[in-house]
Amino acid sequence: MALLLLSLGLSLVSAQELNPRAIVRKSYDMAKVSGVWYSVSMASDDMKRIEENGDLRVFIRNIESLKDGGLRFHFLFMCVPPVSARTGEDGCPSLPHPVEREGRAAPWGRAWGAGRLPDITPAGFRVHGECVQVAMVCERTERDGEYAVSYEGDNKVFLLETDYKLYITFHLRNIRNGTDTNVLALYDTCFKYKK
Repeated sequence: MALLLLSLGLSLVSAQELNPRAIVRKSYDMAKVSGVWYSVSMASDDMKRIEENGDLRVFIRNIESLKDGGLRFHFLFMCVPPVSARTGEDGCPSLPHPVEREGRAAPWGRAWGAGRLPDITPAGFRVHGECVQVAMVCERTERDGEYAVSYEGDNKVFLLETDYKLYITFHLRNIRNGTDTNVLALYDTCFKYKK
């Protein structure tokens, strides 16, 4: 019985699709990054920012490589504008759609402390536990795998590692009011379930 379990375990290990030679840590082909991704795990040196209702807690749904080299992230966002930004009689947040894209502050940007929100388009909004659907564009910088976006401070997004088929890892560095916050995020394609 023990030999049967051992052989089954070895069979499963040897059947894995992960190929160490396919792991990319530089010279990224961003067109291969485009597609459906799912949030697996997040870690941060300031856990409050990624816990429930945290301003950096997001659930990725899609990553899109743009012609200008930028990345568009489509995600679900777990944050509600404060009461001062609400206008509805029922107390639900009232967000403009689409948010202004010319670099001007959104009407509720100051209430969230965001100031400028480049190319963010809420397709929905959170109402007592539901999520905001958002698309955010990160601009490419001169460094390979590095992107910049202004949200809740100045942010750099670094692509750390991917195999383009199963997983991708990002490092977000947020600087807000002189405080540096780092977030690591792992995303999966659930490729093994698609046949």
